[in-house]
Amino acid sequence: MKNRLVLSALLAGSTLFVSSASAAPFGGTIGVGAGYSPEIYTGIESETQVIPVLGYEGEHLYWRGLSLAYELNPRGSQHNLAFHVDYKFAAFDPDDSDNTDIRKLDERDDFVLGGVTYRYRSMAGVYELTGMADISGAHDGWLGEVAWRFPIRQQQWGLTPSVGYTYYSDDYNQYLYGVTAQEELSVPFLLALRVNSLPASERITA
Repeated sequence: MKNRLVLSALLAGSTLFVSSASAAPFGGTIGVGAGYSPEIYTGIESETQVIPVLGYEGEHLYWRGLSLAYELNPRGSQHNLAFHVDYKFAAFDPDDSDNTDIRKLDERDDFVLGGVTYRYRSMAGVYELTGMADISGAHDGWLGEVAWRFPIRQQQWGLTPSVGYTYYSDDYNQYLYGVTAQEELSVPFLLALRVNSLPASERITA
């Protein structure tokens, strides 16, 4: 039985995800994964989660962790168009914090992205152009991405160097990293930061 170790860093959520998977009877992989989130918010301790990891690579359909996709052309084609849905971890429960101000912030939920990727394969690597949008109603944001990857596959291991650029819409960024007007009013130090960051012509004075 072949085992595979997957290691990836999810920078947006400051989460480290490690998984170990083995060949499964249905032709894919099955295993367990562990996700580690450091202490990002005041009063909320670091967290480790264990989740099942499933994978399947078919001629048109593939399932890679938290991403499910269907490709129009057979796998490995020079040109391909993939329609996919991705589950994103982003949950934040302010009640988990023992800090009074943090507990006044709004709750954030995990969300689902749906989109399409155009993929071009060549001897120089794989070029991808992706567009995705929130389909779960969490924030209605979207993202666009261009990327280059160079898969290196061996019998027992694989490595894929890559470089890319991702653009996130204002709604997407606001949901993950921003604060609402109501949160600014509820937490005084947030409003103070907002006022002090405005240009002199836009600052609020009383």
